[in-house]
Amino acid sequence: MGVGWCLAFLSLGILPLTGQVKTGTVSGGWRMPLMEENRLKTMLTGEGAKTLSNGSLEISKVRIELFDDESPPRPRMRIEAPECLFDPNEQEASSAGPIELRASDESFSIKGRGFRWNQTAGTLSISNAVRTLISRSTLGKPEASSASIEVHSDRFEYHKEANMGSYQGNVEAREGDRFQMNCLQLKVTLPDDNQEPERIHAEGDVRIELTTNDTATELHGEVAKYDPRDHSGTLHLTGQPRWKTAEYSGRGERISIVGLDATPTFTVVGKAIMELPVLVSGDPQNEGESRIRVAANSYTVAEAGAEFLGGVRAEAEGKWALQSQVLIAGIDRATQTITRITARSGVEIKQTVGGKLTEARGDSAEFVPAGNELAEAVLTGSAVVESEGVTSWADRIELRRVHSETAVVAEGNVVLRLPRAALSSQGMFRFRAASGTTEKEEAANQAVEIRADRYRLDGGTGRFRGNVVLTDEGGRMTCRALDLESGTHVRELQTMTATGNVFVDHEEGELSCHRLLARFEGPSNQVETLVATEAVEIKQQTGVATGGRAVFDIPNQWIEMTVDPELRTRLVVGDVPKNVLATADVLIWDQSDNTVKGRGRFRIRTVPHGG
Repeated sequence: MGVGWCLAFLSLGILPLTGQVKTGTVSGGWRMPLMEENRLKTMLTGEGAKTLSNGSLEISKVRIELFDDESPPRPRMRIEAPECLFDPNEQEASSAGPIELRASDESFSIKGRGFRWNQTAGTLSISNAVRTLISRSTLGKPEASSASIEVHSDRFEYHKEANMGSYQGNVEAREGDRFQMNCLQLKVTLPDDNQEPERIHAEGDVRIELTTNDTATELHGEVAKYDPRDHSGTLHLTGQPRWKTAEYSGRGERISIVGLDATPTFTVVGKAIMELPVLVSGDPQNEGESRIRVAANSYTVAEAGAEFLGGVRAEAEGKWALQSQVLIAGIDRATQTITRITARSGVEIKQTVGGKLTEARGDSAEFVPAGNELAEAVLTGSAVVESEGVTSWADRIELRRVHSETAVVAEGNVVLRLPRAALSSQGMFRFRAASGTTEKEEAANQAVEIRADRYRLDGGTGRFRGNVVLTDEGGRMTCRALDLESGTHVRELQTMTATGNVFVDHEEGELSCHRLLARFEGPSNQVETLVATEAVEIKQQTGVATGGRAVFDIPNQWIEMTVDPELRTRLVVGDVPKNVLATADVLIWDQSDNTVKGRGRFRIRTVPHGG
C-alpha cells in the first residue's frame, strides 16, 4: 500500500451530506456506508452529530474508513478526529483539534492539530504540529532499513489537482540514526496511480545528515530533489551546495548522491572543489594531518577513493601543485586519508622542497603525498622534470623526497640538460685554458646534455648508466657509466667520473681510456684537473700520447703521462722540425709551447714521418 492511498482519499467523495440538512442531534453512535457499483467504498462512523443554526454539522469522534476493490472489500485507510465542523454547502470540514490519517497496514500515518478539508477544491491543510510516519516498504525498499521515515513540520497541505503534498515550516525528515533532512518546505508529488511518490522536492536552507558505515556526512544547499522510483536512489542538491565529513569537505554547482540506502557515492559537478586529508608520519615536527585542495569540473567520491575530471588542479598549502585532466585519489579506510594519487592527461607538477622549485610534466603520474610534500611521484609518457636550470627528459621519471632534497630517477631515452656553468664555463673537454673573456662568456651560455639509459640524481650525486653520451658546445664523450659528485647540488660539481670505454671527441683532439676523473674548482666550476687511467690515448694536432695514466693540468696547460708513457710529436731539433718519439717513467707534455720533459729513463729519438 503506497503513500498515494493516504492522500488520495480526498478525491473519493466520502462526505455526501449535501443540500438541505434538518436541525437536530444524533447521539449514541452512527454509521453511514457509501456504496459504489454495489461495492462498499467508504464507511463513516461517529459518536454524535449536531446540526447548527447556520446549517453546519458539528460531528464528534468521526472515523472514516476507505476500502479497496477486492472481494470482499478490505479497509485501506482510516481517518479519525475527536471533532470537526462540516459545512455541507462549501463541502468543507475543519477543526482546531487533532486529526490522524493511518493506513490499515500501518505503512503510513499523519497526525496534526488544526485542519481544514475542502472536498470541492480537493485540498487538505493541517496547521500545527504535523507528524508523519512512512514505512520503508512504502518507498519500495523494504530491505534497506527497518526504521520508518518520520517527518515533522509546522504545517501540511495537500492539493488534489497537483496530486502533491507539501510540508512547510521547520521541516525535519528522519530515518532512524542514518538519515535526517531539515528544510523550509518539502513537497511530495504522486503519480496518477497514487502509489509510491514520484518526486520529493525540498527547498529552503536544506540540510542533510547521512550516516553510513559509521561515517557521518553533512550536506547543505537550497534545493534537494529525489525520485524514489529511480532504482539508483539518487538525490540531487543545488543552490550553492556543499558537503563535509569529519575528514573531507567539498562544494560545487550540483551534488548528486547515489545509493542513499547503502554506501553512498557523491558526484559534484560545476566548479567542483574538495579538500582531503593527508597523513604525515615520520616527521616529529609535522606529525598529524595536512590538507590537499582539489578543484575540477566534476568529481565523484566513493568508498575506495575520489575521481576528478576536467581542468583538475590540486595543491597542498602552497608547497606543491598539480594540474591534469584526470586525477584519482586512493583512500585508506582505516585512517580516512589519501594514500596515493594517479593523474592522467597533461600532467604538470610543481613542488618546493628546501626552498628549491621542481617542475614536472608527463602524460600520466602516480605519487604518494606526505603532508605538504610529495614523498614519491612517478611520471610516464614524455616525462620532463625541471629544477634550478636543470632539465630531464625520459620515458619514466620518478621523484622521491629524501630529507630536504628531491631525488630524481629516470629510465628510458634519458636526457639531462644542464647550463654550461654546471660543469665548466671553459668547456668540459678543453685540454687547455680558454683564451679570452669573450670565449668564456659564449661557452657559459651553452648547455651541457647527458644522455643515458637511466640515471639517478640524489642531492649532491648523479648516477648515469648504460650508453652514456655527454655533449657540450665543442665536444662529446661516450662511456658506460658516469658519476657526478657535488657538495649540495649537481650544479656545484666537485668531481665527475666516467668509466667503461671512455671516448672524448673534442675540437682540440681525442681522448680514450677506461676511466676519466674530472675535478672542479670552486663555485665557478672550472675544470682543475682531468685524470685518465687504463689504456690512455690522446690525439691532438700536435701529437699522440699513450700510457696507463694521464693527468691534465688545465690552468698550467700541461699533461703528465705515466705507466709506460709514449709521446709522438713534432719538435724543433737544432732549428729543424723533426718527428720524435719520447719515452720516460714520467712524461710532461707542455701544451702551451708543445715541448716535452721527462723524469726517469727519459729518452727522445727521431722517427720517420708517420713512424
